[in-house]
Formats: sequence, C-alpha cells, structure tokens
Amino acid sequence: LIIPLLVFHFLTKNNVRNRSYNDFSELVGNQLEHFEQNISSYLKLVEGNINSLIDNPLIHSASLASSLQNYPTKSDIYRLYEKFSSDHPEILAIYLGNQEGGYLHWPEGKINHPYDPRDQEWYILGTKVSSDSSRNNFYYSRRSEEEVLTMVKAIYSQSDELIGVLAVDLNLDFIKSLALRMDLGRSGYVIIADDDGNIIADSPNSKFDSPSLSELNLGLQNALEKPNKFISISLNGHPHIGVFLKSEQTGWNLVGLIEKSELFGISTAISVDMLWMIAIILVLIFILSATISRGFSKPIFSIIEHMKEIEKGNFSIKISDNICKRPDELGFLGRAVESMKNNIEKEIDKLKLLNKTGRILSSTLDWYRSIQSSADIIFEVAEADRGMILLAERDETDLEVYISRGLENLEIKDGRQYLNGKEIILAIDYEEVEKLKKEIYSNKKIKIYKRDESNLDTPKFISSWMEAIDASLVIPMVVKKRLVGFIILQAENSDINFIFTVSRQVGVAIENSRLYYTASTDRLTGLHIQRFFQVQLTRELKRSKRYGKPVSLMILDIDHFKKFNAKYGSQAADRLLKEIAEIISRNLREVDILCRYGSEELAIILPETNINQAQVAAEKIRVLIENESFLETYSVTVSIGLVQASLEDTVDGHAMVTEAERCLEKAKHQGRNRVVAGETPVTFKG
Repeated sequence: LIIPLLVFHFLTKNNVRNRSYNDFSELVGNQLEHFEQNISSYLKLVEGNINSLIDNPLIHSASLASSLQNYPTKSDIYRLYEKFSSDHPEILAIYLGNQEGGYLHWPEGKINHPYDPRDQEWYILGTKVSSDSSRNNFYYSRRSEEEVLTMVKAIYSQSDELIGVLAVDLNLDFIKSLALRMDLGRSGYVIIADDDGNIIADSPNSKFDSPSLSELNLGLQNALEKPNKFISISLNGHPHIGVFLKSEQTGWNLVGLIEKSELFGISTAISVDMLWMIAIILVLIFILSATISRGFSKPIFSIIEHMKEIEKGNFSIKISDNICKRPDELGFLGRAVESMKNNIEKEIDKLKLLNKTGRILSSTLDWYRSIQSSADIIFEVAEADRGMILLAERDETDLEVYISRGLENLEIKDGRQYLNGKEIILAIDYEEVEKLKKEIYSNKKIKIYKRDESNLDTPKFISSWMEAIDASLVIPMVVKKRLVGFIILQAENSDINFIFTVSRQVGVAIENSRLYYTASTDRLTGLHIQRFFQVQLTRELKRSKRYGKPVSLMILDIDHFKKFNAKYGSQAADRLLKEIAEIISRNLREVDILCRYGSEELAIILPETNINQAQVAAEKIRVLIENESFLETYSVTVSIGLVQASLEDTVDGHAMVTEAERCLEKAKHQGRNRVVAGETPVTFKG
C-alpha cells in the first residue's frame, strides 16, 4: 500500500508542477503578446511621423544636392528638424545623406572629415529597403549617452531612383516602460535582449544592471539558443526558473524569471498535504493492522480508488457517506481525503480563473472596455453585490468614479459625489498618496483595508469610503510606484489573498490601457489622432472588401474657424472644437470612428454604411450644429465632404481621403454649410 501511495504522490506532484510550468509559460506568452501589440502601435506611429518628414519638399531637394554643408536652405532644414523633434520628444538625432556623398545631421555639431555617409551602416541599411521604414539593432549613442534605436528610410525621386537616406535615432524610454510594467507575480522579473544578448530593457532588480546577458554570468546567454525551454539559475541565493520566448514582431528575446518557491507554491502545498495524508494513512494502517478485517479492507480500497481518480483529475467523485460518517479512523480518513480533494480542486480553479483573467485583460487595449472587463472580473471574484472603482488622474491626488454598481443613491451635487447624503471624497493630499505608496513598497506585503479590523493606520478618506458605501474591503491599485486607483467592495469571498492577486492584474491592465489611450488620443477633444484614423481606415477598407459590406468616409470642416479664432481667441476656439466633437459623438453609432483629422477638420469612418445612409447621417450632424448656439449667441456651420468606397476594386486610404477632401472643397465653393457627396464610389486602386 505504501508504494502506490508514494507513486500517487509523485505523479500528482509532477502533474501539478508541469501545469505550473505551462501556466507560467502561457503567462509570459501573454505578456509578450501584449508587449508586441504596444510595440507594433508605437513603431507604426513613429513610422508615420518619419513618412511625413520624408514627404517635405526641403528634404527631397537636399537629397539631390552634391554638398549639404553650404546648402542654401540648410538653416530651413534645421528649423524643420527642430520643429519635428519638439513635436516628437522620443527623437534624439536625425541624419540625412545622399547619393552624392552629402551629409547633414541634427543636432548640429562638428563633423570629422572626410565623412562619407554612403559607407555608414545606417545608410547601407536604408538602401536595402524600397519604401517601408526599417530598424536595426539598438546601440549606445555617445552623443546622447543612452541606448537608442535607429529607424531608416530610403528617399526616391519621382522616377523611383534612390537619391538619399534619412535616419532617425529614438530613445528606448517607451520600450523600457513596457518592460517595467510586465507583471510576472510577486518575485517575477523580465529582461528584453536582442539576439546578441544585449539587454534592451530590464527589470528594476539591481542584479541586471548590465549591458549584456553574458556579463551577468548566470548562463542566460547560452539559453538564448533554447527558446521555449526552462532553465534553473540562482539569484541572490534563491533558486529561480526562467523561460525564453522570441518576439516575432521585433526579433527580440523576452526572458521571464520567477522564484521557484512562488512558481511551485501550490504544488508544494498540495505535496505537503498529500505527505500528511500518507503519514496519516500509514499510522492508521499500523493501528488497525491487528484488527483488520473485511469490513475495514473494503472501505480502504474504496478510498484508494477515489484517490486514483483524483490523481487523474476527476474531482466529481465523492467518497460514500457511509465511510465519511463513521466515528472511527476510516471515517476520519475518508473526511480527510474529501477535504484534500476539495482543496486541490479550489486551487486548480484559482489557476484557471487567473489564466482566464489574464486572457481577458490582455485581449484589448481599449480604455473603456478594459475598465469594464476589469470591473466584471473583480466583482465576480470577490462575490461583491456593490462597490465602485476609483481611478486616479495624472497627478494621483484627484480621483474619479469610473465604475459604480449596486449604489442606486449615488448622485452629483455642485460637482461633488454623494451617496445616501454622504460625500465621497475624491481629492487626496499629496502626502497621503506618497505615504500609502511608501508603505506598500517598503513592507512588500498585501495591502488591503478591511472594515471589520481596527486599524489605526487606515487613512481617513478610506474609512469614509467604507462608511458611505458600507464596504468591507478597500484595495489600492499601485503599479510600478504609480497610484492607479482604488477598488471598493462589499465582498462575500473571504479569500483575501486571491482577491488581492486578481486586483493586481486588474491594476496592470488598466494602467496599460491608459498608456495606450494617452498615446493615441487628442488631448483637447478626447478623439483619436490622425495616425489612428489612417490605421483604422485601412482596416475598415480591407474588412469591406473581405465581407462585401459598404464603408463610407465623412470629412467635416468648421466654416470660418480662423475668423472665429481671430475674433474670440484660441481658448474660445478650443472650446468650440471640443463642443462640436461632443455633439457629433453623441449622435454616432458605437461602431463609427470619429477622429481629429486637422486643426479644424474632423473625419468619421462609417462601417457598413452606403452613401445614401451616410448622407442622412451627415445632414443630421450639419443641422444639429447649425441649430446649436455657441458662446450663448454665436452660430456655427460646417461643410461636409462624403464618399463611399467601391466594393469591386481595391481602394487605398489615400484615394478615399483625397476624394472626400475634393467633395469638402466643393461644398465650400458652393457657399459652405452643406453636404456634398461623391457621385460614384471611389474606384482608385491602391
């Protein structure tokens, strides 16, 4: 009997450990997928910025000159570079070389002569690409004293002849921030390195303050040759498990490390429980060996069969009540095995729920969907019937109620939130915020405020929330030393540790979606920026072609906006633009995509909408704005150009926009305050 029990213990422990390996590998894979989505969006935005610089006539003219040091418009080019870099702070340096050997770089500095750009690595790389931007491996820039990433693009004449190459050095702050926000548990670390082992971004662990994996002397460099394989190393005297995954998007390597004790915590707990159970079984066998009989053997064999089923993962079976209700040792054994089965099942359910949570939260970067999904998950896990989620603004001292559930008497008076007549405090002192974050990071313990505990250290604003909402838990969400917000719940689930674990995942997901929202949204109007519009238009055109559904484009311009700006000032003009954007947003479908296209131009993508339907929507918007009074008495009108993409030909976004702008200009020439639609679908092929 001892041997089967030990074999069962070994198989179960090995099975749970393998599952822990797989779950950790999947977690690192989810983080890598999320990282790739962010990097892809970031590089597309940067690539679009470089394309706009390449299209400038000054750059094309300079690319044809034999010498650029005494070029007549050299100062104009530098001013263009300076303006471009001020609009894009991630840019550290810009290089321009041409086929004649001319060279110009910004920031302006001394050039060691002779210097021929055509012999440089960045120039050679640029000549090997036709039209798309290309990036090489990062390197340490002596000029900026930091690691940079170079993106290059070839410049072609109208006859498609190579005339030069433009290169831009970018800092790696955004990439490093993404690495720092990856969450692999309490003790998990993340390192991002290229194929040569050079570290691009690392965790905050001082152990990894090194330019390359080889200098860490941990055996990580050799492990790059074994992607998706697990390795064991020792960090600071603690055994760690590591896994390597390769990014298909960038070609970089993602190294995920976690303490062995954390990875195998559940399997260790299960193993200890099983060893105790084996010990109990052996003791009982010894005690009962003298009096064993058929009446004892049959229940024991029944329990053993049940344990075998548990080892196979079958938790639906149940030991007979006749055994569990016995007052003797067999009854104790049966109840102990049932308790062990239930505990194992609960731990596995937690693993499944954490895996499901990771998949849901990493499936979208949309700000509002991420918050709604986070609320659904945390309310479900905590078994909460009421509560709210407060999110911190940029300065971390001002909070806003984003989610409230089960609170029917929540109301707003004079810009303040009240519940059952009690004010919900949404402004926190800076000192309170810093004290809270310091306490969390200095103790490195779970920080949850519970109402049923007398805690003299509980801040007054947290106590007021508990009293107003009648909540049992308040959980601060702090991600990489930034206060994301608070989760306030009346929770029925008593597993505080598990609720806290899920809340950490929720906090990371909300913070990541906030970063993406900030990077792709116009700060004034809250609308998506032009680069986002271009990506979405291309996506909708492809979807229209694939499914045979119409798609229309509307470009709207505010009539006499410059006169309004000159008369009332830029602040009033900004307010006007914001109010018009809000009017349009309220009268669009959820699937419609509204973006800020220019200083006073807005663009609207209308999926699954033909030209007649789009014309009705455009006329509705025009009339709503015409009938609205701005600055109490001022009337504003808009002109709208409208086109539909052909379903028979492949249409590119540029052709779509060009035709919509032509219709917009026609509306202006006809007297403004009107909608002009294209007579036929756009048929220009991309």
